[in-house]
Amino acid sequence: MRLSLNIIKKYIDIPRGITPEDIKQSLSRSTVEVESVEVGESDAVFHIDNKSLTNRPDLWSHYGMARELAALYGCDLKPFSLYGNIGDFSVPGDLSIELKAGDLCPRYIGAVIDGITVAESPQWLREALVSAGIAPINNIVDITNYVLVEVGQPLHAFDADLLGKPSRIVVRKAKKGEVVTTLDGVSRKLDDNVLVVADSVKPIAVAGIMGGAETGVQDGTHAIVLESANFSAPQVRRASQFLNLKTESSIRFEKALHPWLAEIGMRRALQLIHELVPGARVLGVRDEGHFIDKERVIDIDHRFITRKIGQHIDQKRIISILEGLGFLVSSNQDDISSVTVPWWRSTGDITIPEDLIEEIARMYGYDNLKPQEQRSLLRAAHYQIEFEMEKRLKEVLALGCGMHEVLNYPWSDAAMNKVLGTGDGDWAMVNPPAPEYAYLQTTLAPNIMKNVRDNVRFFDSFALFECARVFRQGVQEFHGKDELPLQPKMVAGVAVGRDKKVFARLKGIIEEILSVFRCEHIEYLPDAQKSFLEPESDMRIKVSGSEIGYMGLVDQGVRNTLDCSKKQVAFFELDYVALIGGRTFLAPQPFSPIPKYPPILRDISYFVPNGVNADSVQKMILGAASGKLRRHEFFDIYVKDGNKSMSSHLVFQSDETTLTDKEIDLEVGEITEVLQK
Repeated sequence: MRLSLNIIKKYIDIPRGITPEDIKQSLSRSTVEVESVEVGESDAVFHIDNKSLTNRPDLWSHYGMARELAALYGCDLKPFSLYGNIGDFSVPGDLSIELKAGDLCPRYIGAVIDGITVAESPQWLREALVSAGIAPINNIVDITNYVLVEVGQPLHAFDADLLGKPSRIVVRKAKKGEVVTTLDGVSRKLDDNVLVVADSVKPIAVAGIMGGAETGVQDGTHAIVLESANFSAPQVRRASQFLNLKTESSIRFEKALHPWLAEIGMRRALQLIHELVPGARVLGVRDEGHFIDKERVIDIDHRFITRKIGQHIDQKRIISILEGLGFLVSSNQDDISSVTVPWWRSTGDITIPEDLIEEIARMYGYDNLKPQEQRSLLRAAHYQIEFEMEKRLKEVLALGCGMHEVLNYPWSDAAMNKVLGTGDGDWAMVNPPAPEYAYLQTTLAPNIMKNVRDNVRFFDSFALFECARVFRQGVQEFHGKDELPLQPKMVAGVAVGRDKKVFARLKGIIEEILSVFRCEHIEYLPDAQKSFLEPESDMRIKVSGSEIGYMGLVDQGVRNTLDCSKKQVAFFELDYVALIGGRTFLAPQPFSPIPKYPPILRDISYFVPNGVNADSVQKMILGAASGKLRRHEFFDIYVKDGNKSMSSHLVFQSDETTLTDKEIDLEVGEITEVLQK
């Protein structure tokens, strides 16, 4: 925001010797961050960082800044001239105002003024607007813009003749498909996210953001309807985001202006029209709406102030600071009892006693506060097992399995969804970062496949993983009655290599995960029904009878799209909650004595039909063996001519005696007999 010193000087007499640089330092230390100051021959312009004004709607005006400087320098704040009282004006019969969305527009004031002559503004007004960063247009538009930068109330002027006779103004939600051409010449398509000011038929302005081109003031305008209204801050913000349109008006309405400011802005504009537009006559003013004007009173005492600030400040100084900022302080000789918040600070800025502490401390001067040793009781943080388990999972994948973690945005690419056949998604975003990223992800597959495409040009082989939330159909309660989409956490991984051994590598990674989390009764079942995986390799993964995920080799067509047609890609995705549910690697681990008798190893090789998966073979071997078979591992798989050659390590051991070759031969014979069948 740009702040003109000349406009400020209309309301306060800055003490002698105070330079623009001094003002910059004073404001930066106590109120807002002044990024820079431009000192010219006749004016000084301060550039205010807008982020430092976020919670101060009263400071989005020169008068609000003048109030701050008056409090800082202990000088008087001069009032500005206002025209009449709203209640004293007659109600115009040729103007009707209907608030169909009264909760989004607490107050709407419309004034009918004729005798208007549109002309160039006087030099002082043009210079003031230029200093504030606004281009002069004509006297009527310039007056509305000057009131915006002077007192912070956005206004808009309609050409009364273009509204029709009698003029009708309706504040309502836009209808889906309605279109309005705004003052910047852009035709904007609306929906019910947008609040509009309409006539009897169509929208004529986007409420709180920008007026319409069809009913704006023109060179031949001789009568106007002047609007000064109060619009809901969240509503203006939603509409601004939906339309991708941010203006000086919307910025101010988003900060939650008080309905009283609408009246002050109207009266100030009428005063300027009276002074600058000879012949202009106010035919009437209509004030519609309903708002609760309840004073905000905060109970506070001197002891509380001292304890929070950590330093004693004289009671008279505290009262002087608060009253200088417009607060009403109730006190006696002994103590302060309560503080009444001024209306311009009561829309959310000042709500609790600690807010008053901040006001006192910043105006007293943070540099005047002496550091105090603070003693407080530290409590141990609540231990959350799910975070410890996620940390452990990532350690296993990154350190134990040599994978690299990726972090993706929670939305998915429409083109990649189409390639994988995963669908757009269950939840569309109102304001997506780009049209192709309109949906939140329902699976981690699309984004991790994009990671593969981005990395395959640089590496022959690699493995990636991600642990993140997806967004599924359905809602869950959050913080009372608020609802959010279902957001289960998933863990997904991908391995890329020159041949299909990546499948075995990825299966080994999955088994390592399941081992760390002490999962039991693990099954790999065919047909996960994922269109982007090869049918002969896609498998469902079950633990203790519950399905927790799937894995498989990525289809050739998908690999062509990923620019890795000559490589193999294996992918898995597991439900993180199902993975850790009812299990914990932190539970006591049972130990057994070290066996006294040596193990005996045997390797066997055999052929099976290509359609038989390794899990089925594993079950056959374990089912045929006795309790002496302690471990079975596949160490080689080779496919040729429709058959699959497989090789296994078999480890036999007894807790009672040393096994003989004869005993082992019998065990191996039982296993080979089952495999031959």
